[in-house]
Amino acid sequence: MEQTVNPGTEARAEGAATLTQADLDRVVQQTIARERRRAEAALEAARAEAGRVERERLEADMARRERDVARRELAARAREALALRELPGELAGVLDYSGAEALDASLDSAERAFRAAVQRGMEQRLRGEPPRSGGSDPGAAFLARVRAAAGLEK
Repeated sequence: MEQTVNPGTEARAEGAATLTQADLDRVVQQTIARERRRAEAALEAARAEAGRVERERLEADMARRERDVARRELAARAREALALRELPGELAGVLDYSGAEALDASLDSAERAFRAAVQRGMEQRLRGEPPRSGGSDPGAAFLARVRAAAGLEK
């Protein structure tokens, strides 16, 4: 088989530097090393970000748990205070558990409102019709007959 050589190609090849296999291997190795460093840096950054995200998640979870514990402690304190003040336990649902001061203020407010409502209810019941006097009392009629039979005055 004959090889055809293009005279223009030979001229270009003579003026250009030739790469040896060692040169090519060195360039490939440098490129691989550079890309490996980039990938390792990206992996390390991803791990750091994942660690930060996990820490934030754990901190948020811990804060939520602490809030829940504080709320349960305040709820127990509220139930005790309601019992000491002789108020119904159902009032615990309307109290503010955001802090100790807020709980005390809402306890005082709930107590005032409850006692005022009870007072109004008692006043309304007492405003009903007064008892009737006279002949409608069967005990009085019986007593009048007994007195009459015994000859006593009314």
